Amino acid sequence: KLLSYVNTFVEFAGRRNASLHDLRSLAGKAQRAAATLPPGAACLLVHFFLMMAGLRLPWQKRRVSRAARMDAQFLAAILELNLGKGYFSYDQFGRAPVVLSDASKGSTYAGGGYVSATGAYRFWQYGRSASQHPIDYLEGDTCLVAVADLAHTWRGCMVPFGIDNMSFQRSEVKGRSRAVRLNDLLKELFVYQVRHQFILDTFWISSADNFLADALSRDRESEFLRQVYSSGLWSPLVVPVRHRDCGA
Repeated sequence: KLLSYVNTFVEFAGRRNASLHDLRSLAGKAQRAAATLPPGAACLLVHFFLMMAGLRLPWQKRRVSRAARMDAQFLAAILELNLGKGYFSYDQFGRAPVVLSDASKGSTYAGGGYVSATGAYRFWQYGRSASQHPIDYLEGDTCLVAVADLAHTWRGCMVPFGIDNMSFQRSEVKGRSRAVRLNDLLKELFVYQVRHQFILDTFWISSADNFLADALSRDRESEFLRQVYSSGLWSPLVVPVRHRDCGA
């Protein structure tokens, strides 16, 4: 059955057109394949379902999008790696230190920043082009930067990660989003989780409680450093680890 599923995804990745009947069959197999993968794999199903929108009869066809072909190729590759076997439970996973992230967007400044309970922190400014993205995208991108920086320290861990943007955080919990811009970020987060063998455990945090990451996202490093120890996130023994690219 595993070989059959892999061959189905590989064959689909080479097609130009697909009927509604074919897409329904493929989506069902993709859902079962995603059940063997870490949380977040649902982001790989979105383009299959988007292709079905508007089709009513089984023989109606639609051109296979490049994104759908890439997702099919990715699913085939991942299934060959995990042999169709997922995590039975997360009991053997450790608990990583909490991470908080935030992004800001105003008329004159847009930035992002994160802080880890280990002492690591980083902040940056978005350029003119990047700052044109919606705030939910910037929030997701900030999360992605934090994951890229810290993922190598999380192997075998559940990672509590606080995000104050409800739109992106809920999409991360579901593992998918109808908004292509967010779904693309979720796919990148999923790849990091597979590559480094950790599980993101995101939670929503109110903007008022997320004042540390908020200060970083607004380029207020001195304010952040004054508050981080009294907030309880860092113990008195924690040594700040400032990323070399802070402020870039």
